[in-house]
Amino acid sequence: MELRSLLLQYEAQNHLSHEQMAKKAGVSLSTYYRWITGESVLLKRRNLDTLSAILDCDVEMALANGNKLKPILGNVKAGYDLWADQQLKGYVEVGPVDAKKEIIS
Repeated sequence: MELRSLLLQYEAQNHLSHEQMAKKAGVSLSTYYRWITGESVLLKRRNLDTLSAILDCDVEMALANGNKLKPILGNVKAGYDLWADQQLKGYVEVGPVDAKKEIIS
């Protein structure tokens, strides 16, 4: 999985803006933008540790494994007058066949 995907998915699941996520990660907004645009992909150990704690997964391993990590989503409730709300619970490593499948939300 790419760093961009990890960050954007976490933002969407937790209803955070780029600015809020940058603050939570302890980096400047410009640094955060470099991460999500792919301009900067080499992270300092401190940043890797911080992001791993925030995302509740080993970010270094996730980046090394490419698409071999898929998100685990919590309960989704929907019905009359209710909105579907997905909750990110973590990530699971999958095999090469499942790694190629796209996530449909």
